[in-house]
Amino acid sequence: WLLNGSGLVLLRPFGVKPGGTQHVHSLAEIRILLAESHKAGSLTPAAHKRLERGLQLSNRTVRQMMTPRNEIYALEVSTPADEALRKLLESPYSRVLIYRESLDQVLGAVNTKDVVSWFAVRGELPPLERMLRKMPFVPEYLRAPRLVRFLQEKQSSKAIVVDEFGGVQGIISIEDVLGQLFGDIGDELKQPEPGVERLEDGRVRLPGSLTLDEAEPWIGARWEGSSATVGGHILAHLGRWPTEGETLEIDG
Repeated sequence: WLLNGSGLVLLRPFGVKPGGTQHVHSLAEIRILLAESHKAGSLTPAAHKRLERGLQLSNRTVRQMMTPRNEIYALEVSTPADEALRKLLESPYSRVLIYRESLDQVLGAVNTKDVVSWFAVRGELPPLERMLRKMPFVPEYLRAPRLVRFLQEKQSSKAIVVDEFGGVQGIISIEDVLGQLFGDIGDELKQPEPGVERLEDGRVRLPGSLTLDEAEPWIGARWEGSSATVGGHILAHLGRWPTEGETLEIDG
């Protein structure tokens, strides 16, 4: 304290202002600290995995977490009432997107709870347009922390993902963000998606929809690129659709 105080007094007449020192850890350093804590037994495997996912989450974009366009369950707004009722009741989702002519013209979403309540009271359904609830739109490049704040501001658990031209690319929910931290959150109404499969000869079969982050432990390399999934990364390297049985080497 004496040396520090006297030094500041001596420097003040020369216009030198005191400054503090601060050490900021990089993501790589934090990962090393987590790994060392895990090895020392200070972190359980589950806690270590969640913290690792938390580090990755800060850099995850909406595009990397969303349900892609080709997997969206949606109905055209002019669908006849009887057919719409059947499809809504068959849906494994609490909300179904409603569009006009194409998915790039999303009007909003219909809540299956509203459909059941309406039908129970009146015995029939009105046009889908009368039961619509608006849904917010988010750009595909938005990162996870900003997405969470956006959904809080809009008081919505889901949003429609659009590209820079306004085209619909997918749908994102708060469950998708939680899934990045805690792993896939099961739903008894949804069909299980294919997972990673270890073959008898030692090879590994990966689903094309697996994200590059999730693939890293299985392939022993961190693939970098504009694509979010294994399938997209392979297509980007091939520049075309692969043929059955074709082989391709990427980063060894």
